[in-house]
Amino acid sequence: MGRVRLMTLQNLSKYTRSEIYPGLELYTETENYNLRLRPKELSLIGSGYRIVLGDGADVRFDHLRLRGGDGVFMVGQGAVLRGVQATLKGRGSGIYFGDGCKTGGVRLVAAEGCRITVGEGSLFSHGITIRTSDMHPITDRATGERINPAEDVTVGSDVWLAQDAHLQKGVTIGEGCVIGTASLVTRDVPPHCLAAGVPARVLRENITWERQLLNEDDSDDNGE
Repeated sequence: MGRVRLMTLQNLSKYTRSEIYPGLELYTETENYNLRLRPKELSLIGSGYRIVLGDGADVRFDHLRLRGGDGVFMVGQGAVLRGVQATLKGRGSGIYFGDGCKTGGVRLVAAEGCRITVGEGSLFSHGITIRTSDMHPITDRATGERINPAEDVTVGSDVWLAQDAHLQKGVTIGEGCVIGTASLVTRDVPPHCLAAGVPARVLRENITWERQLLNEDDSDDNGE
């Protein structure tokens, strides 16, 4: 599955800490990073939130909504995240991107103490949505049991999510996968598969893909 240098209290002690807003701390591995988070882009209730940036990370938020306390947004070395709309709701919720990831525009909702984890080298196009919760409980009237609990979402390393792909709570995308444009992923996708559709289904197995754009020399793209 995806390779992510997850934050621990031990390695966090090696980072430089600063408070960028009341209740929100920034931890940086080196001085080589870029973070855009203006006051108008932040909505915060609670405390204990952390943004953790690896060496060379570049993150630009369109909006960051924090609720419940003790949430983590972690980005690995050399990752470039553009157009980020992120919500951490519920104590202990977290979003983790591995080294070298790139996004063109993504909406992330980690709620009810769950995590979104993205392995290293993954590439997200524009209009991507990933969420760990439906945000409203659905309950069986006879038993009173909730039938739509929140669940973690895991994206493996070297995964390409094409434009407007949507990942539902509880799914795991295996490493090396490609998810087609406007797909709705509601169940796990095995490694090295091409999946597409609503709901998404596996169309091809044992595939690989290249970051380099066809007929272009510049490989600095966002999955288009």
